Amino acid sequence: MDLQRNVINTASVDFIHYDDDLEVRAFNAAFNQLGLRFQWNATTFNELSKFQSEKAGVLSFIQSNQPHLFKAYNPDFLCELICTIKESYIKNKS
Repeated sequence: MDLQRNVINTASVDFIHYDDDLEVRAFNAAFNQLGLRFQWNATTFNELSKFQSEKAGVLSFIQSNQPHLFKAYNPDFLCELICTIKESYIKNKS
C-alpha cells in the first residue's frame, strides 16, 4: 500500500498526516485493542484533527465523551498509548 505522507509543523509540534480513512481505522483499531468501547468516524476525526497534536485531540475527545476513563488511567499515559498503537497499525499497513 502506498501511503501519502505530509509532515505538518504547527507551533513546533510535528505530526504526520496520512490518508484520513487509514487514520480513522488506525485509531479505531487502537481503541479496540485497548478494550475501549467507542469508534471514530470521519467527522469526529476531522474535528479532532484541528488540534495542535493528535494527543491533544485524543485528550479532548476522552474528556468530552469518556471522562470516567481518566479516573482509571493517567490522561497522558492513555493518550500516548492510543497514539502509539495507532502509529503501529499504520506502519504495519504500509
